[in-house]
This record gives sequence, structure tokens and C-alpha cells, in this order.
Amino acid sequence: FPQHVKRVRGVFMPDRQTQIAQLMTGNIDLVRNVSGDEAKNLALNPNLAVTPTGSGNLLYVTFDAIGRSKNKVMMDKRVRQAFIQAVDRDALLKHIIPGGEFFQKNKAYCLPNTLACAPGVEVYPYDPAASKKLLAEAGYPNGFDLVLHVHEPFKTIAEAMAGEVRKVGIRASIESLTNAAYVRMRGNGEFTAFLGSFPAA
Repeated sequence: FPQHVKRVRGVFMPDRQTQIAQLMTGNIDLVRNVSGDEAKNLALNPNLAVTPTGSGNLLYVTFDAIGRSKNKVMMDKRVRQAFIQAVDRDALLKHIIPGGEFFQKNKAYCLPNTLACAPGVEVYPYDPAASKKLLAEAGYPNGFDLVLHVHEPFKTIAEAMAGEVRKVGIRASIESLTNAAYVRMRGNGEFTAFLGSFPAA
């Protein structure tokens, strides 16, 4: 039934575990952007409800194709393609992203209902064998080390992506960032690879 809410009060609480603890004890009424595991655990509590909702957010990965960062590996198109083909997006939606069954796999940096958004190319398909071949052709038959930066709310997704690309030899580690740190590091050209969202969460 619709509820009449006179006032909504936001509480700044950056630590995820503190958010969950406060929710469980009834001190706050709502949290968002929980991980898949957290959503499953919270759904077991008879006093709580977990509801997947459409957000209009896009998750995306960007690469340093022009070599601003210290690690120049992403300047090679074959390496960028290898990264993409190493990630099983269907598996991420099914097992990692809560409510993933309602998400869309976009072909471009826009939603299907965005005006003038008509992607003309297909996304590279998931193909780990092709990914390994591309890395070898690019001169990295034994892989390479990579820091994948991420907006903090999506850290668990980045960790899952790191696990995917590690299977083909891209030894990715994760560094999560607040928006303030993201803006500073982006301006300084410090990202070799970055997982973020738009609008930023």
C-alpha cells in the first residue's frame, strides 16, 4: 500500500558493514547498492525486504588508450579487446549483480531509449581462448599486472571482473575510490583501467 512520507533524512555512512548493521538493528530504513551476497542474506531476514529496481545507471569500463597512466599496456587495441573478451557478462549478471536478471547488456554508452542512440557495432563476445591469443599477439603471452580502479559501490563487481581476466593472464588487482579521489586521479591521468557508473553512484 502507498505510504505517506513527510520527510526523508539521508545519513552519511560510507562504511558498508556499518550500513548493514544499522539496517539490521532498525536505526536506518533503507540502503542501496548492496552486493549480491548481501542481498541474499538480507532477504532471509523476515523484517526486511530486498527489491531490485531499475536505476538508469550504466556500468562501464574505460581504458587508457592514449597512454596517460604509467602502465601503457592499454594503448594496444588487442589488449583492450582481450580484456573485454575475458569477461563473461552473463555470469556477472546471474551471480554477482543483485537483480541482474532485470539488467540490460548495452552495446554503447547509452540506454536503448536514449535519443540518437543507435549503436552500429556489436560488443566483442565472451571468448577466453580468443583473449589469450590476442594477448600473445600483443606481446604478453604470460600476461601482465594491472590495477583496475572502481567506484567504491561497485567494488564487488570489479573483484568478479578481476577474477575473470586473471583466467587469461591479466593479473588485475582492485583499488576502490570515493568520487573525490576518482575526480582527482582522472584529472591526473592515473587510470589504466576503470570500472565506473553513470550517473556516478
